Amino acid sequence: MTQFIKTASRFAVALALLALPLRAHAQELSSELQGLLQAPYQPQPLWFASTDPKHQNFDYVLLQPGQTRRIPLAKGNLLRLWSTSLFPDQTTLQLQTNRDRVTPLWANGKALSGTLQNKAYTLFPIFDYEALSKLGDGAALIVTNRAKQPSKWYFQASVRPDKQVELPILPQVTAIDKREFTVSLPKNSEREFGSWANPGLIYELTIAMDSGSAKGIFSQLRLRATWDGQRAVDAPLLALAGQERGDEFGGNSVADYDGYRLLLRWPMPFKTAKLSLYNPTNQDLKLDVMARVQSFAEEPSKVRFCAIEQSAHTETGKPISILKAKGQGTLAGLALSIEPDKGSPKQTFGYLEGNETITIDGAPYEGTGNEDYFSSAWYFPDKPYIDQYNGLSFKSARPPTISAYRFHVVDPLPFKQNLDFSFEQGRGNNTNDLNWKWTAFWYQVPPLSVPGASGGSAPDGTSPLTPESAPGGLSNGLKIALAVFAGIAIGVFSALRKIKRKRV
Repeated sequence: MTQFIKTASRFAVALALLALPLRAHAQELSSELQGLLQAPYQPQPLWFASTDPKHQNFDYVLLQPGQTRRIPLAKGNLLRLWSTSLFPDQTTLQLQTNRDRVTPLWANGKALSGTLQNKAYTLFPIFDYEALSKLGDGAALIVTNRAKQPSKWYFQASVRPDKQVELPILPQVTAIDKREFTVSLPKNSEREFGSWANPGLIYELTIAMDSGSAKGIFSQLRLRATWDGQRAVDAPLLALAGQERGDEFGGNSVADYDGYRLLLRWPMPFKTAKLSLYNPTNQDLKLDVMARVQSFAEEPSKVRFCAIEQSAHTETGKPISILKAKGQGTLAGLALSIEPDKGSPKQTFGYLEGNETITIDGAPYEGTGNEDYFSSAWYFPDKPYIDQYNGLSFKSARPPTISAYRFHVVDPLPFKQNLDFSFEQGRGNNTNDLNWKWTAFWYQVPPLSVPGASGGSAPDGTSPLTPESAPGGLSNGLKIALAVFAGIAIGVFSALRKIKRKRV
């Protein structure tokens, strides 16, 4: 009986994995993600932050016991609000949306709107708290320190001005195409798995292990994409989900990951497209790949999705240049990991003190600290977490290492001429023993400013693809049958387990 239970269990798991592509999928691009394609045409947001004007790392407002401060904002749409304090349980934060309305946001260590986790308060009001997104005359943040001692209070706010702009709308979809492939990927090889010669938009891309776990593999396996003849995507699969380092299960605004399958939802429009996978590991892989694509009679969008992994070693006196782009586009996010050199005697203190500076068309936006950019605080929490627009996928105290992400899905940063995104490293760029690795995400109107990328050509003349209707692939009918068998097997397995427990 014990051996039968083990066999049934293995059979059920195997069939369930084969049936994974049968899970429900969206039939269209969500309005939230469609906003990324419209973002380059939006007005540049206004930036409010407790940044030190003397650039000496005093990026806070010092509140005396019982003191209340009012920070004026501007008319427009509040896209993001982040804040933290030395004593979050004794801080009260309110949002004045106009002269007549004040809404409590955070009091007694609890978020009344938005979220308060690990001392970091965040509010993305557009979708969940729409009434708080519209700011009128007299808009302001109102903060009170209820502690019996002085408290440091930090904040960042992004407000999109009220301007009438004409935003592009996706044309009529002519068809929705679901293409499935089985990709054999030998070690240290690249294989093209899909190409499209007509205008379209990839809105779901799923990569699953044919058998076994993806743990440790999807952090190395790279997706490469060429739009209209120009390479624009070259990054590890998990980095595209925000995890530059780590292997955390869960979902966010652009991806879902369960340890076997990764679903990416970045909208990827094109005139023509080629996608490939590169396997740098020392083992041969077999993958199930599925792409859901909207087809159009004309080019669906002028912008293209870009994502490139880069790395740098810190040098004393030099900031880290994350991304420089010329033309029109929008910053869409960043996945970043920082770790010291192996055997470094410094174990650098203050390695997260640096501020980000994002210069858009000549106007600089300066933040208040490395972890603050990722909507966290106080050197990140101790344990990893996955959230909609920001998260922590890895943290180690010794050696001091972090991996975090932030997606500018609801608070994109559009640029019309150029973008220059950099981070101060350490305190005043004072480290020389840290390794930075990152994947920047942005959308841009061609020609694309893609660092280290070139026009894509087919890896080789062989075809690594096995469509579902070809020999060796699984037909839809067979997959349905397998799904039914999986359900039966799982049911039998559960019943046997119950019988065994009763006997025990």
